[in-house]
Amino acid sequence: MQVMEALAKAANMEPEMEIRHVTEWNGSWYLTCMSPAIQDTAQMDCPRIRIRKDTGKAEYVRLIDSDFFESLQHGQTVNLPAGTLPYSAHHN
Repeated sequence: MQVMEALAKAANMEPEMEIRHVTEWNGSWYLTCMSPAIQDTAQMDCPRIRIRKDTGKAEYVRLIDSDFFESLQHGQTVNLPAGTLPYSAHHN
């Protein structure tokens, strides 16, 4: 699965949110969603979605998942074309 496909899939899972950050680690894309109403502050309860590159399987990353903190620590920011983020279900 390519990153743009992953963006669209994650946006459909959280249609009222914007995807603001994308990382990759351990064969998966990690997409962080935030409320569009929040611009200049942190959102502590924002959903994170993991999409496996090989299968396209999408799932929410939970705080209790064994790789939650590793994915934050080791994930590499994905360089996307200018204007791609924030991405939402209403992007196109």
